[in-house]
Amino acid sequence: MAKKLVNVFMIDDHPAMIEGYKSILAFNNLDIDINTTVAYTCEAAYNIIFDIKNKSYFDFAFIDLKLPCFSEKNIENGLDLAILIKENLINCKIIMITSHAEAIDLDAMERNLAPNGILVKSDFTADEFLIAFENIYNNQIYKSKSVIESLAAFQDISKNKE
Repeated sequence: MAKKLVNVFMIDDHPAMIEGYKSILAFNNLDIDINTTVAYTCEAAYNIIFDIKNKSYFDFAFIDLKLPCFSEKNIENGLDLAILIKENLINCKIIMITSHAEAIDLDAMERNLAPNGILVKSDFTADEFLIAFENIYNNQIYKSKSVIESLAAFQDISKNKE
């Protein structure tokens, strides 16, 4: 029996990061093959998102938060792209990847996007990246350790201000 094919959209301005993510996903325990489409800028990603043939094509999008902007379309970063993906590729599960664990940014990401996953780069190993992917594949939400801790601290601070 043929393996199921999962189409993944990876957006990161560091090609080596994308290659690493692709290599890790190849070792998934879900008996699936991964087909990857990549973009290194907001402009390239925008063009892929709005290519009509991609409307129901992507199952997952891994998006780095900090990306070269596409000022012509007012796309400043990966969060802006993720919102476009959520609006236009409605069956696509979105995983945000960031180097920044600032609570206010993570809270804004949660409120404005509610992604299927948020990972802080310094938190995860190859094994955790696979666990996150497999959990999200199985319709669970996944947040890395720093995300959970930062959001909890932010909520505590917010409650104390009330």
